Amino acid sequence: MSRIPTPVSIDAAPEASKVSLEAVNKLLGTVPNMFRLIGNSPQTLEGYLGLNSALASGSNRRANA
Repeated sequence: MSRIPTPVSIDAAPEASKVSLEAVNKLLGTVPNMFRLIGNSPQTLEGYLGLNSALASGSNRRANA
């Protein structure tokens, strides 16, 4: 079974992912492995961060009722 390479640092990530990974690092104080892994695909990283942002800013009316 082949393995998916995980960049060991932000500098080793694809150029298009570096800005997003630096933002994650600033927010969390570290870059979790999951973010480094999906950072191999800048489009996937941007999509995940967008989804995460949308879910974090939303509300669950049922939970607040």
